[in-house]
Amino acid sequence: MADIMFNFRIGKSTVSKIILECCNCLWNVLNKDVLFTPTEEGWKKLSKEFYDKWQMPNCVGALNGKHVVHQIEPGKKMYRKLLWNIGI
Repeated sequence: MADIMFNFRIGKSTVSKIILECCNCLWNVLNKDVLFTPTEEGWKKLSKEFYDKWQMPNCVGALNGKHVVHQIEPGKKMYRKLLWNIGI
């Protein structure tokens, strides 16, 4: 968020509002296309589609590697930055 603040020379509250509005718009437009109501048939269909594409049985998806820096809160036992490999 700090990068956006400095690159566009706008305040933190403005950036926060823009991000919230963008996330809400994305959710409202895409949630029905991307998410489904979990049912046994739905999971089986997803598993079959994943197997047909990647030949991995009994899987319903995979995580793409994205690096996210996570800083431990002050007062905790660890004070260093951790690099988590997560993805969406």
